Amino acid sequence: MKSALQGRDGTIIGQDYRNIAVIAAYQPIGWRLVTKMDKSETFEPLKPLSTIAFTLGGISSIMAIAVCIFVSVSSSRSIKELTDATQKLANEDLGHRIKINRNDEIGTHANSFNDMA
Repeated sequence: MKSALQGRDGTIIGQDYRNIAVIAAYQPIGWRLVTKMDKSETFEPLKPLSTIAFTLGGISSIMAIAVCIFVSVSSSRSIKELTDATQKLANEDLGHRIKINRNDEIGTHANSFNDMA
């Protein structure tokens, strides 16, 4: 209250006359105005929003993990195919070709391997 009476603005979290946690805000507007609200009431409207935010965050995380797993399994499978083909080439199987339809570095490597074999 001293800060409000001195013409400052701000907020305070404290106890009111009922010994309940409250948030008070004060602002000089030519005269002194102090408003207060029970702390439990202040953040009540935010509870559904936080539930929605956590739910969306969880769903987004699960989707991101699923995409990462898909990409890593797909890449690993293609690299395994390239490794197997390299082993066959090392064992003088010059007719072996790789059937990988990708438009990335692995696909380029597979096409180069087929040209080489």
